[in-house]
Amino acid sequence: MVLVRSNRPMQAVQGSLAGLPLRFKLEGQQAWGLVGFSSYAPTGPRQLLVQATTEKDQSARATTTVAVVPEEFELEQIWLPPDQGALLEPAVIQAEWDQLSAITSVFRPERFWSGPFLAPAQGEVSSEYGARRSYNGGPANSAHEGYDIAAEAGNPVVAANAGVVVLAQEWKVRGNAVIVDHGMGVYSGYYHLSEINVTPGQRVTKGQLLGIVGESGLATGPHLHWDMIVLGVHTAPLEWTQYPFLELPAQPTPAAASG
Repeated sequence: MVLVRSNRPMQAVQGSLAGLPLRFKLEGQQAWGLVGFSSYAPTGPRQLLVQATTEKDQSARATTTVAVVPEEFELEQIWLPPDQGALLEPAVIQAEWDQLSAITSVFRPERFWSGPFLAPAQGEVSSEYGARRSYNGGPANSAHEGYDIAAEAGNPVVAANAGVVVLAQEWKVRGNAVIVDHGMGVYSGYYHLSEINVTPGQRVTKGQLLGIVGESGLATGPHLHWDMIVLGVHTAPLEWTQYPFLELPAQPTPAAASG
């Protein structure tokens, strides 16, 4: 989370992190935005640059450094039955990635969510975010971009927070899929459902039923795959349940002028 504060109203805020542009929501004397790092992000320092302009065209600029630290990810060996082998074809996988990227790279300045996110299904995490995966003994050249929650078939899947449904359809790899836009470039994805109970464009509240746990698409058993994405970058979903991103403290009240 990047928070910018000024002692006077701001007209515009721009920024970049490691040369990539940041998007901010401007609210008077403060602006805030989110940036995500994938499990493949190179480690080391990144330069954060922010420039703000006031209503009188006065500008201020600040820089700082963000450190990306190493993380150890598990190695998973996954064996698929022959009838699912076609789902590993690069063209099939890339086609879905392209669709997912196009959906989750859109920035909507509204924020629909509030407070920490919910785990969308009851169960234990059976596959961690960032785990490197080998399929049928092949090279471990893919990463698990979300959490797999081991849940029984037929169990409910609910919205992790409030938002707008932007996708509710069947995909080849992810099976029956629902994606919710929470605003500010934040999206959640719910995959391998046996049943979808929402439609695109529908507003949903935190905890509202989205679908039913299943094993559609590329799956070796019933479970929910849950993604949390910031402007196209997959992040660790559990962090969203532990910290209320953008629940900002109130701005300090200006001192009264003395005469």
